[in-house]
Amino acid sequence: MIILIITFLSVLFSLISVWLIRKVAARHHIGSLPSPRKMHKKFVPLLGGGGVTAGMIAALIISQFAGILPFSIWADYIFFWLGLLVILCVGVWDDIKGIQSRIKFMGQGIAALLLILGGCKIQSFGGPMGEGFSLGAFAVPFTFLWIIFIINAVNLMDGLDGLAGGIGLIVITGFVIISGGFENRFLYNLGLGLAGGLVGFLRYKDHPASIFMGDTGSLQLGYIFAFFSIESLKIASSHQVYFLTSLTLLALPITDTLVAFLRRLSLGQSPFLADKQHIHHRLMKLGLSHLQTVWVLYLLAAFYVTLGVFMVYFQGIVGIILFAIGFVFAIFWVWRLGYVETRFSYQNTEYQFRNLIAVQRRAPIHFHQVWHKLILLLSDFITVNLALYLTYWIKFQSGILGPTVYR
Repeated sequence: MIILIITFLSVLFSLISVWLIRKVAARHHIGSLPSPRKMHKKFVPLLGGGGVTAGMIAALIISQFAGILPFSIWADYIFFWLGLLVILCVGVWDDIKGIQSRIKFMGQGIAALLLILGGCKIQSFGGPMGEGFSLGAFAVPFTFLWIIFIINAVNLMDGLDGLAGGIGLIVITGFVIISGGFENRFLYNLGLGLAGGLVGFLRYKDHPASIFMGDTGSLQLGYIFAFFSIESLKIASSHQVYFLTSLTLLALPITDTLVAFLRRLSLGQSPFLADKQHIHHRLMKLGLSHLQTVWVLYLLAAFYVTLGVFMVYFQGIVGIILFAIGFVFAIFWVWRLGYVETRFSYQNTEYQFRNLIAVQRRAPIHFHQVWHKLILLLSDFITVNLALYLTYWIKFQSGILGPTVYR
């Protein structure tokens, strides 16, 4: 019951904070103006991510006074908080004044180093079969690049009203479930606070949005997700991380960023060049509306988060199969959206940019067919796994069939 109260208060603090921030940002003209590569048609205030932060911090403070968390969490996780402060400063500065990309990367690098100094690092990969692969001397460089990559992957997803916030809410729900199962109170309450902050923020994100989270919010989300992707999936309090699950939980932003980088490099362009060829742009070009595109991506995110959570609780060969399902599904969508071209037709091609690359046209996507198939897939997947668990529980744990004899 106390958890529900804390989450509700987190949402309330976020609602009030976003409302105040929107007023201040609009009064001081801190916002985003329309441009050819942006989807909105009028000035929209920024800094909405500050309300998400307020909701999250409020939840932690209330948890402390409720006796759920110790007051030492600020000192115990000092490097995490310092890194978050750096990320927030970079985001606020970029939203208000605008900064060069190299300065933004420098700030992200400082935040990543602070996380690593605090013990948040990947020394080895843990597999679903219990095997491990040590990174050795590459542990710190790999962790550093991973944190930077996730921060920017989430940042790039912030392209439509409610997209980054909604996907963030789905992803953090998965991390909360995992953290609760491992009884990590700090991660559990931090995730609940972030979820409450996002719910409060999403109240203002009905299309057309009245405020954007800006880099203040998207960089913050990426930083916290990078932290969760390592800390919530450490095996037996070691630095061995069940990395396949991290990849699955964050599959949507990871896939979008990898495809964007590879596409730009193949065209001889900078991988950091902004364009309108992300997954959400492609879906809209294939016939979906703004709202339909957002909901399709919500469903895709929910699919991968469901896979990731089940991978934690059903390891062994089942974990490998689950990851394979997610990987094949990602390849299918990359092909379906026209990023991977397998057949060319001189009669049915179009040319992109100056490189004259032939691209096969894709048939329009129908929203009702997509969400119907995804819902069926998710429900079938969950039902089968619950049936397997119920069978195991009845046979080995319930005692209904009498004592189990092992030979």
